[in-house]
Amino acid sequence: MKNLSEIDSIETVENQEIENQEEENQKEEKQEIQQRAANPDDIVNIPDPAFEQFIMEILNVNKPEDITVGEMEKLHEINGNHRNTDNITDLIGIEYAVNVESIKVKSAKLMI
Repeated sequence: MKNLSEIDSIETVENQEIENQEEENQKEEKQEIQQRAANPDDIVNIPDPAFEQFIMEILNVNKPEDITVGEMEKLHEINGNHRNTDNITDLIGIEYAVNVESIKVKSAKLMI
């Protein structure tokens, strides 16, 4: 029979293994996205007009064709504070913002 400290030790090791696997999965996912869209000049398709407008404002570009993979890779934060994000319903296209560490978007219509 195992004592409590042995059980805690086993649980800690198992939790660390799970965390390591999750980190590895995230790295692989990021690499896959980057390989799939390796050309920085490729235009990013953002079907939601409200999200497209929001990203255009963040990137300081004038037309949707200027939202490229390279521009999306420059983003490190997506912050909806002080911007109208109420009508955003879909975040398709966000997957190209591979360097984003923080997303703050408030929308009653966004379903996750």
